[in-house]
Order: sequence, then structure tokens, then C-alpha cells
Amino acid sequence: MTRAELKQLILEELSNAQSPSKQLAGEILQAIAGIDESMSYEVLAAAVAKVLIDEYGEHNYQPFISELSKNLGV
Repeated sequence: MTRAELKQLILEELSNAQSPSKQLAGEILQAIAGIDESMSYEVLAAAVAKVLIDEYGEHNYQPFISELSKNLGV
């Protein structure tokens, strides 16, 4: 299975998922693939920071980081 086929399979699985987080993950993957398949984690982190700054507010930074860490298992 090629990388492109695997990515498509993952996108299909995520888009069929019921949870909002899985649906959003699929949309994020599609956006990344549409911009740059080899996007670095630095660019992704900067983009997420921009969204937090512009749309969520400083009071949500620490809760977001805590939730992210919990989901990453760190």
C-alpha cells in the first residue's frame, strides 16, 4: 500500500467516525494534504497557535495544552 493510499484510507475512516474530534482530525488531514503533505510540526504548531490566539483567547491556552498532553499520553 502506498503512502497516498494509506492516507486516503485514514481520511475515509476518520470521515466515517461519529465523534467531532475524529471528524475534525480528518478535515485537518485533508487541509494539510492540500497545502503541503510534508508539513513540519513547527508549521502545524504555529498554525494552531494562531487559531488559539485569534479565535479562542488566552484563557484557553493552558486547558488546550493540558488536553493535548492528555491525548498524547504525556
